[in-house]
Amino acid sequence: MTSDEIYMKGYCHFVCSEYIEAEQSLRKVANLENAMGQNAAFYLGRTYIELDDKRCAAMAFSLATADYDMAIKEEAQFNYAKLQYDLDGSRFNSAIARLNNFINQYPNSKYVGEARELLLSAYFNSKNYQAALDAIQYIKNPDNNEKSALQKISYFRGLEHYENGDYKNALKNIETSLANPFNAKYTALGKFWKAEILVKLGRQSEAAPFYKEYIALASKRDTEFAYAYYGLGYCRFNERSWNEAQQNFEKLLSLNTDNNLKADACNRLGDIEFARRAYWKAIENYNKASQFGGAAADYASYQRAIMYGLVDRQQKKESELKGIITVGTSEYVDDAIYQLGNLYVKQEQFSKGAEQLKKLVDKYPNSPYLVQALGELGLVYQNMGNENEALKYYKMVTQRFPTSTQARDALLGIRNIYVDRNDVDSYVDFAEQSGIEIKVSVSEKDSLSYTAAEKTYLSGNMSKAVEYLQKYVDSYPQGGFLSSARYFLADAHFRLENHQAALEEYERLCQMPINSFTERALQRAGELNVKFEKWDAALVSYERLSNISSDAQVVDNALCQSLTCASKIGDNQQILRISDKVMKSAFAANGTRLKAKFAKAKVLDAMGNVDEALEYYKEVAQNLKTRNGAESKYRIIRILFNKDMLKEAEAEVFDFSDKGSPYQYWTAKAFIILGDIYIKQGDLFQAKATLQSIVDGYMDKNDGVVDEALKKINELK
Repeated sequence: MTSDEIYMKGYCHFVCSEYIEAEQSLRKVANLENAMGQNAAFYLGRTYIELDDKRCAAMAFSLATADYDMAIKEEAQFNYAKLQYDLDGSRFNSAIARLNNFINQYPNSKYVGEARELLLSAYFNSKNYQAALDAIQYIKNPDNNEKSALQKISYFRGLEHYENGDYKNALKNIETSLANPFNAKYTALGKFWKAEILVKLGRQSEAAPFYKEYIALASKRDTEFAYAYYGLGYCRFNERSWNEAQQNFEKLLSLNTDNNLKADACNRLGDIEFARRAYWKAIENYNKASQFGGAAADYASYQRAIMYGLVDRQQKKESELKGIITVGTSEYVDDAIYQLGNLYVKQEQFSKGAEQLKKLVDKYPNSPYLVQALGELGLVYQNMGNENEALKYYKMVTQRFPTSTQARDALLGIRNIYVDRNDVDSYVDFAEQSGIEIKVSVSEKDSLSYTAAEKTYLSGNMSKAVEYLQKYVDSYPQGGFLSSARYFLADAHFRLENHQAALEEYERLCQMPINSFTERALQRAGELNVKFEKWDAALVSYERLSNISSDAQVVDNALCQSLTCASKIGDNQQILRISDKVMKSAFAANGTRLKAKFAKAKVLDAMGNVDEALEYYKEVAQNLKTRNGAESKYRIIRILFNKDMLKEAEAEVFDFSDKGSPYQYWTAKAFIILGDIYIKQGDLFQAKATLQSIVDGYMDKNDGVVDEALKKINELK
């Protein structure tokens, strides 16, 4: 039969309600580019509706939107848009895009009222918030219902940016939501999240009023209600406004909320009483925190031990510290060992003190207490009359930490020992070799010079501070306050936005023996090297930071940044090494682990090890709301297609579409593969309709996706 006869046969079957037979005939001619093909596609769409196959119906109506018969085109466009809504519009946010296009193209259509209702529902139901925001911008003169939709959509898009760590865009979207205050619930929530974002941006003084506004608008039953008091309490705590901080933390404790939140609030109340020197009240609050268990209990136990020392309950302090050490899982174990050693030394139990301090030196070589422990071991052994052991530890201080304050004290201890031995020459030789300033006049001058520079820095006069601090580090390259001076000098440059000079100082500080500023210096050095796109140097900083820090959040961020740097460098072996390091780390958060798995999968994929890559991609693709998750899903589909596992690849594409993702680029790329699957299967109707849905519904016309789809459609012709 000719194409005309096939069309007429299919049409007759449709009129006679013989839909299976109608589909078989109309499908053969629905992709012809003429008036008959348009008619065939239109009736094929109606046939699929009768067969309850909305997905194929949408594809058919998309082919019927050609320009041959304008009446058919109008109805086909409406049906196509309506079906996209029925199908949840997850594919490229097609429901919103198509309904918008229909309303703009046919403002006087009899279907326009229904289209507007569907559009509004699509806005509210869509979880592809960025695409919804893009689409809503096309509405001319939006009414209040549409502005109400904008309030909700921009609110949820702001939360997506927040979860991804993009606080600048999160704030922008939340402010858009607050500018459209049609729904009281989202107005209140917008206030809360604006405060949270401002805290993340370091603008805590600006955040406090928004927490207050949220509390005034919200219900106590809301999940965020307790967190608002928590955030407001922290704002005041960091401002050292103890009374207001205390009031907010106490209000939090009166609410039915998460125990971790309550535990942390109890600890902060303890810290407030500590700051007020009300040590027994501090202990009461730390006791409350301990009842909740977890990391908060670890902090509470350590702080309680310190408080017992301050109220002269040394036995209780000893017991508390021993408990922390015995359990051995707290991040305060090294702190507790140092404090217990100190306690014994003060009680003149020198052997027991030395035992604890040696334990710290042996087990925690990266502890910030290391230099103090070494110095005190020298003093303890000197008091015990064991001069050889005393010299051993004193010399360790001067050799490993020559610029520390403890080095000068150690040198004094060494001098006293050699003088007592009547061996002054040995002391002079050692002092000269160490390079430490030893003359009293020089030492005093060192101290005075540093004090003047530090005072200027603390006054906030950064320009003058740079001058004074630079003079100090130049004049005293082995000075006792060198690490502090370099850190303050770097920070002063940073505040003055002399970022290159700041970076140089941070890196000099990082090259010094480990000290109390090393961790912060490594963080800043990493940040600035990233800013200047010095990926190799940034990687060195972040890797070292991940090795020396005991703070879980710091380590997690350092590992995450290490992955980013290695990826920017493009060294596959480095990426594999760091990915494995992240996956083995106890401090890596789940998001960082997934980032590592994604990075490793891409390297394995590029190296041809697709089977192993596939397993990692599957883990990452469990969350399609992330960029890496969406790309992983696409790469799974591509691997399956290349393995000729067409049914499995097709199922993955539809799973991708049904679950939805804000990263439509990867969804569209997956649908291009779906078109290739249909071509391989010889189903040209499905192939063309799939590719046409990309051309019609995909919003970004400039990233190459639509061009690729059009190229394949032309090849099909």
